[in-house]
Amino acid sequence: MYHHLVNWGRHDVPPPTAEPIPADVRSGRVVIPRDEDGLAFGGIGLAEVDAPAATNTEENSGPELCRLYWSHQPSTAEELASKYPTHDAYVRMGRAVANRNLREGFVLQRDAAEAVREAEASRVGTPNPLPIP
Repeated sequence: MYHHLVNWGRHDVPPPTAEPIPADVRSGRVVIPRDEDGLAFGGIGLAEVDAPAATNTEENSGPELCRLYWSHQPSTAEELASKYPTHDAYVRMGRAVANRNLREGFVLQRDAAEAVREAEASRVGTPNPLPIP
């Protein structure tokens, strides 16, 4: 962020921007269109979001700000297998998203590398992808 801010101020190079998240106000409530994984359209899709292993839900409760943040429902082993038939497929997806974010200027190299390491360390796409309770 600081790099982009300095570059903008000193060299008139604006920071990267993402597609705005569409919002519609209905009956006094903000409605944000979402895909089948519960992810909002637009915005910056980080690797942890654009290579999902869970579905975002509108269900959240609690005091004050807690209600503004959605919770998530972990995917079942079957859902994960249909999205990522192999561990390599999941890692490739995470790497592609991390590289896209790096190329577009939304993350630093170390952040992209960390996202890839997390994908590599996950169990998604393995015969037993879910954590052992």
